[in-house]
Amino acid sequence: MKYIYHFILLIVIIGLTICMPYAPKFATNFTADELYYSVMLDNVLAAGGYFLNFYLFIPYVYKRRRILYFVILFAYFMIVLYVPAGLNLLLQGFSLLVPVGFPSPQFLLLSLVYMLSYIARKRYEWQKLSEERTAFELAALKQQMQPHFFFNTLNGIYGLSIKESAQTSAYILKLASMMRYVLYESNSDKVALSKEMEHISNYCEMQQLRLGRNNVVHLKITGETGILQIAPFILIPFIENNFKHGISASKDTVMNICIHITADTIHFTSSNTMISQSSHEGVGIKNVKRRLELLYPRQHKLTISRDAQQFIVQLSVNL
Repeated sequence: MKYIYHFILLIVIIGLTICMPYAPKFATNFTADELYYSVMLDNVLAAGGYFLNFYLFIPYVYKRRRILYFVILFAYFMIVLYVPAGLNLLLQGFSLLVPVGFPSPQFLLLSLVYMLSYIARKRYEWQKLSEERTAFELAALKQQMQPHFFFNTLNGIYGLSIKESAQTSAYILKLASMMRYVLYESNSDKVALSKEMEHISNYCEMQQLRLGRNNVVHLKITGETGILQIAPFILIPFIENNFKHGISASKDTVMNICIHITADTIHFTSSNTMISQSSHEGVGIKNVKRRLELLYPRQHKLTISRDAQQFIVQLSVNL
C-alpha cells in the first residue's frame, strides 16, 4: 500500500485509454489505430508528468523556487501538446491526433496527474518522516538512556549521598523526570517548549556530575516559553555532541550553551572547546538536519562552524 497512488495512476491511464477521451468529430479523418495510439501517447506523457513531478519537480524545485516549479509544469504541458505534431513530421503514412481548439483532454488529464502526484508526494514525505522520527526517537533513547549515562549519573548521585548532600534527592527526581520525558512525554509530534527546556536543563546538570573542575559548562535560557511548542529532541543532539567531543579529563575546556526565546522563534547557540579535529557531525546531527528540513522547511537557519579552538552551532527556528 506504500505506492497506492502509483497504482491508481495506472488504473486511470488504462481507463482513459479504453474510453478514448476525444470527441468523435475530431477523429473523422483518423483510423482507429491512429486514434488509439494518439490517446495512448497522451496518457504515457501524462504518466511521465506524474513521475517527474513526484520524484524530481516537487523535491528539488517546488521546495526551493515555487515560481520556477509552476513554469516547469507549464513547459511540460506545452511539450505534451506539441509532441504529437512533432512526431507527425517523422512518421510516414501514420498521423497522430493533434488537438483542435482548446486541448481539454490533455489539460484535464495532466492536471489530474499533477494533483495526484502532489498528494502522493506529501503522503510519502509524511510516512518517511514518521519512520525517521521513530528511528530517531529510538536512537535518542539509546543515546540518553544507555548504561554508561545511567552509571555516570548514578555514580554522581552516589557520591552526593556519601557526602550526605541535600541535593541527592533533587538529582534523583531530575533523573526520574528525564526518564519519564524520553519514554512517555516526547511521543507526540510537538511538545511544550517549557518541557523541552526543562529536559535540556536536567540533562546538562546530570552530565556535570561526572565532570572535573577543569570542565566548565555555562547554560543560559532566556525568554518566555508561554504556550509555544517544538518538535522533541531538536536541540539535544547538539548538546550531546558538546559533552561527547568537548570534554577532557586533563585539558581545560569551556562549553557555552545559550537559548533565547522570543515571541515565536527560538535561537540556539552552542560553543565548546575543540579537543580533537575529528568531525562532530555524527548520525545524530544528520538526523536533526533531516528533521529540520521536513518539520521546519524554510523556517529555520542552521550554521555549523569550527576553528582551531571552538566548535560552534547556531540555529534559529520559527515555531
